Amino acid sequence: MRISLFLYLTVRWQVFLLAIVFSSLFKSPDKEDDEVDEDEEEPELLEHEEWLHADAPSHRRRRVYKPQNSWELDRVREERLRELKMAAILREIASYLFFLWILTVLSYGNRDPSAYFLQQSLRHEFVDNGKFMEISSAEQFWKWSREVLVPNLKAGPWYNGVQPFGLRGFLEDRVNRIMGFGSLRQIRARPNSCRVEKLMRHLVDGCRGQSNLLNEDKLSYKPGWREVLMDEPAKDKSRVDEWHHRRAKELNGLPFWGKLDVYGGGGYLVPLRGSKEKIVQKLRQLEKSDWIDGGTRAVFAEFSVYNAQVNLFGVVTIVAEFHPGGGVVPNARIDAIRLMRYHQGFGLFVMICELIFVGFVIYFTVHELRSFLNLRVDYFRSYWNLAELVALGLSYSAMFFYVSRMVVTRKILKTFERSHGNGYVKLQVVAAIDELFGYLMSFLIFICILKFTKMLRFNKRIGILYSTLAQCSRDLSSFFVVFWVIFFAFVQVFYIVLGTRMAEFSTFVTAAETAFDMARGQFKFDDIAMASPVVGPFVFFVFALVTSVILLNIFVTLIISSFQSVKEDVEKQCNDFEMVSYVGKKFKGFLGLASATELEPDVSKPPTLEAQITNFPEKVDRLLFYINDMYFDGHLDLSGKRALRALYKAPEPTSAQQAPLQGNMLDWMEVQDEPMEPEPLPDEAAAPRRRKKKRF
Repeated sequence: MRISLFLYLTVRWQVFLLAIVFSSLFKSPDKEDDEVDEDEEEPELLEHEEWLHADAPSHRRRRVYKPQNSWELDRVREERLRELKMAAILREIASYLFFLWILTVLSYGNRDPSAYFLQQSLRHEFVDNGKFMEISSAEQFWKWSREVLVPNLKAGPWYNGVQPFGLRGFLEDRVNRIMGFGSLRQIRARPNSCRVEKLMRHLVDGCRGQSNLLNEDKLSYKPGWREVLMDEPAKDKSRVDEWHHRRAKELNGLPFWGKLDVYGGGGYLVPLRGSKEKIVQKLRQLEKSDWIDGGTRAVFAEFSVYNAQVNLFGVVTIVAEFHPGGGVVPNARIDAIRLMRYHQGFGLFVMICELIFVGFVIYFTVHELRSFLNLRVDYFRSYWNLAELVALGLSYSAMFFYVSRMVVTRKILKTFERSHGNGYVKLQVVAAIDELFGYLMSFLIFICILKFTKMLRFNKRIGILYSTLAQCSRDLSSFFVVFWVIFFAFVQVFYIVLGTRMAEFSTFVTAAETAFDMARGQFKFDDIAMASPVVGPFVFFVFALVTSVILLNIFVTLIISSFQSVKEDVEKQCNDFEMVSYVGKKFKGFLGLASATELEPDVSKPPTLEAQITNFPEKVDRLLFYINDMYFDGHLDLSGKRALRALYKAPEPTSAQQAPLQGNMLDWMEVQDEPMEPEPLPDEAAAPRRRKKKRF
């Protein structure tokens, strides 16, 4: 039943569409036009035909060319010029849409729907499954490392106890191949990086503040964080890797922006190599040696994987941030990136799109350079030109990071191949480059799509939108200055009053984010009232009243007033071209559905007496020319007085000539009743005579 219904509906639509296409392509000519053309043809005698008799010399009324009115010609000319401009704009829109399509293909080519599932799979195995986000002490971190991190880094036996042969180097999920080996990296604060109050120095031996990039400890120690004496041999200073500091360049690391601080790419590294039992034993030994103590500010668990099924790399960074005031703040970041794309069939298509994109960028660069040379300083006064410069800057930056990512990826893959998959490989740098490339492409697409609205400026509604924004730009700029001043004043109040009681207001940045959410209607009033029972609700009420009621209504009023002003003032509206109607007209013409152009009737008023008197000499001249052509074969000279006198003295026509003369005079009088028309050439004056035919 479903199949028959589907065929019934689809076949009907197919027949309908085919009928439209074929009727537009193979339509028959207009029959009325053909009949008119046949009426104009002169009758010709065949071989077996002869004329019966000749009719009276009657002349058919001549068809004289009537030129169009000047205003009609101007209207048609303007319409044609408008159509040419709209056709050029349509071609520009089509080419720019093609550029946007190329840009979208390149952007989506660097993203994969499977990346989200890979990221969620790794997060479930290492973060959610072991409840890493609930860690609050160093002991819990060591437990998580032994029971969750290490077992999932190595593929264990199958469900029936058989060893996983052929899966060496794979994770416990048996689908992700680890790149090299995992590691633990510690960031420490430098000793005596903060000052202790004099009254408390007898109670506290030392002080270690936040690590940040300036106060990181970069010294090497002996086990137990004992200082290395200057007179000890150099080989003893770097005897144990876990207590030896390594620079970011050695580890191919970059700074990491955590929840509490910014941490450098170096630190004290613990490689997680070998069997599970060996790694667990090493971790227990480090725990007994207080590898994590009061000077620890962050411990990173880092490793990278490759999934051949989806051709994606996973970069895992799990961080436990140790606050100087006590406690642990867990954090995790897992990135799924695509670094190899040319080995598949789709890769060739992506490469072609990349070359086309480079060609577009070069063309836009030359175009903007010519515009700058023509306009000079005036070039920077248009915000569309500034947007074009920003788009070109983003394009060249994206190409630079794209090449950099390719170079770094090849270097990493060569290291992985040279070490047979067992060397130290870190993808943090290439992941950061890929992230920056994604940011650049996203902003580039954003600006290019906004630039597309420039091409829609001919539309009336888009023109009203632009005019409205231009009308209220100054008022909005002044409004936003006042708005941000009031907004940050409330942010200061929230930060001071609730910063020590709510995590949402613990820092100035988070307080600003939370206040912005409150202005949009998302808030936790119960938590605010519980944190500050008196001041909190009062400040919240004033903030909601000022932002949501007063400032928001002022903002809407400014826009509405500008819109009303533009709507009433026709001069501010831009409607040079109506592209929608033009495209619809062309599409209907292609399908043969366009109606004939309606011509306005030429209604001419009867001439006045003054006009008749003014045109009388011209009519007399036409009469004389007509008589001379019909009865004197054009031999008379009508340019002088003698010719006129000779005409008056001419013999009177005979009775045989009287009838044609009267008929011609009647025809001439009928012509005079019509409006003035240009005189045709002499050789076209005599109209062809029709004769009746006789068939034998």
